[in-house]
Amino acid sequence: MDREEAIRSLKVLNSDFTNFFTRAGEMEELQALRFLWDHDSVPLPFPQEKYSAGHPWSPYDFGASRGVYVLDSLQGLFLPTGADSMVRLRFSTADFNESEFVLENYRAATLSSRPDFPLEMKARLHLNGQERLVISHTAVVEDDLPLQILTKVHTPESAWNYSLHRTRDGDNGSLDMETSLAQKGFTFIDAHMNALVGYSAMGYYFRDISFTIKAFDHLIEGTIHYGQIDPTARDYARSFNSNSEILIMELPGRKVAGKLILAPTPQGDLLDYYIRFADGHQVHVSEYLPFLNQLLNMKL
Repeated sequence: MDREEAIRSLKVLNSDFTNFFTRAGEMEELQALRFLWDHDSVPLPFPQEKYSAGHPWSPYDFGASRGVYVLDSLQGLFLPTGADSMVRLRFSTADFNESEFVLENYRAATLSSRPDFPLEMKARLHLNGQERLVISHTAVVEDDLPLQILTKVHTPESAWNYSLHRTRDGDNGSLDMETSLAQKGFTFIDAHMNALVGYSAMGYYFRDISFTIKAFDHLIEGTIHYGQIDPTARDYARSFNSNSEILIMELPGRKVAGKLILAPTPQGDLLDYYIRFADGHQVHVSEYLPFLNQLLNMKL
C-alpha cells in the first residue's frame, strides 16, 4: 500500500479494536466480575493475588472457603451465612438483582517461582436469575512450569478460548499457544503462536517465534529469531529488526499496510515500536494504533 492507503487501513483497524474494547467494557458479565474483584473479602483465589498493602498473598484453600456468602451492602463485605459443597457468592446491587457467582471446584499446583498455578477450575455467573457466564479451566504442570492449559469462558453470545502446549526434549522444546474470541458464532480474533524454546535452570527462553493474529479484517503476521538477536549489541534496534519481520496486512489480499520495527525515540536514548511504511517513512505505533502501543508496553 502507499502511505495514504496504509494510514486509512491502520485507522480502520484501530477503530475496530476501540469499538471492541468499548463493547466489552459494557458487558454486564464483565461488570459483575469487576464488582467481585474489587471486594477483598470474597473467598476466591485471585483477589488475594493483587498484592495490595496489608493483603499479602497466601495459598488458597478451596475446602476451607466453601460455603454460602451474602453481600452485606452496609459493610460492603461478603459474609458467610451457611455451609455448601461449593463457594457461592450471592449479591444484589442497583445493577444486579438476586445474582450469584459459584465456584464449583478449584485445584492448584505449587510453583517455586510464583503463586500457585490453577490446575482445575469451574465457575458460573448468574445475573438477575439467569446463567450468563461459564468458566472452565484445566492445566498440567511439569518441571515447575505449565505444560498444558485449556481455558474456556462462554456467555450466551460470546466465547473466549485459550490453549497452551509445551514440549521438552533435554534442553530443547516448543511452545504453542492459541486464543480466539467469537460473538454470535463469528470469530473476529484468532491468534496462533509457535515457538522454539531452550531450557535453563531459570525456566525456558525463546529461540524462534512465529505468530499470526487475525483481527477483524486485518492480519498481523510475524517471525522473530530471538536466538540470533544480540542483547548486548551497540545497535540493538538494528539487531532486532534484521532478525524479525512483523507485518500488518489488510484482508482479503494480504495487502501490507506497514512493518512493525524497533527504532530510537526522538531523544535517542530509548527504543520504542514504530510502523514503517512502504516508502520508508515511519511513525510511532501510538499515532495510528494506540491500542497496540498500550499492549506492547504493558507492564506485567
